[in-house]
Amino acid sequence: MTRRLLAGLVVILALLPGCLRKRASATFVSTGIASRTAGPAPSGTPASTKGKMVLNVEGTNLDFPLEALIVRGNSFELTGQGVKLTGTLSPGWDGNWDKLAGQTLTIVPRDAVFGNSELDLPGTGSAPVTGGRILVENVSAGQRLRGRISFSVQGPFGVRPFAGTCEVGVVRN
Repeated sequence: MTRRLLAGLVVILALLPGCLRKRASATFVSTGIASRTAGPAPSGTPASTKGKMVLNVEGTNLDFPLEALIVRGNSFELTGQGVKLTGTLSPGWDGNWDKLAGQTLTIVPRDAVFGNSELDLPGTGSAPVTGGRILVENVSAGQRLRGRISFSVQGPFGVRPFAGTCEVGVVRN
């Protein structure tokens, strides 16, 4: 019990350096996660694709700025500050955005198109994501996806689950 509490406190202290508010914006030293994609990122990605992921870490909500959800074929890459999640779209998805609502996007450790899923952990660097999912709640006509996200990260204290919400623009590439 004491070891688990200590591990939780270390995670909070690592993710909240200098933050005094209940809703903190996650601050990371970039290790280039977002730039390690298969092929070039879409040029001129509009500001309308930007969004955020809010994760609850030990009772504190942390905001992670997101760049875009890039879809190529049946693969996706969710990129942002300190986060790169890759995976596959639902098998029945045929490019019709209306059919994506209610579906699950599977986050995988490594996707053949976009590479590894990773999360920057302060003081540790890039940590592998072992898997997860995004439950799509809504896709707007402007191709903005909103949903619930959960994934696990292999860090220095073992596998840690993270859960929250995300909203981001979708780019077909």
